[in-house]
Amino acid sequence: MLYLHISDIHFKRKEVGTPDDPNQALRNDMIEDVKHMREKIGRAADGILISGDIAYHGVEEEYNFAYDWLEKKLCPVAGCKIQDVFVVPGNHDIDRSKEAGPAQVAARNSLRTIDAREVDKVVREWLSLCADALLFIIQCYLSVCLAPAGPRNGSNNQKKPQ
Repeated sequence: MLYLHISDIHFKRKEVGTPDDPNQALRNDMIEDVKHMREKIGRAADGILISGDIAYHGVEEEYNFAYDWLEKKLCPVAGCKIQDVFVVPGNHDIDRSKEAGPAQVAARNSLRTIDAREVDKVVREWLSLCADALLFIIQCYLSVCLAPAGPRNGSNNQKKPQ
């Protein structure tokens, strides 16, 4: 098996697609490097592994741009399909603006009052209580990042995962 492994591609919503995108040259170089390596090896990649930080701020526009770049540029030169892209989220793949709510503030404040030896137990209890909410977040992430190939219209009319 032959996989292309990339990480920390950090698509940043205020930069991607603009004339002064500071990472455009890096993405172009990556495309050229993959073309060159594919010619040298003499075969297509079986897939692409992305280990974290697709986005910079974890917002939909960044994932949409990344998806289009992967589907239209990187996958074709690597010789694989978008369905052959495997992703592990990183710390930048989180919309940190969602952490400012009262529940998150209360949770952080509460954890600061707990003996360090008890934190793991308390967090496990919280997670068992909010497993459905966490599953929903993961399903939303996957629906944006790993959606089946097809036209993307950039709208936010996706059905919520069941």
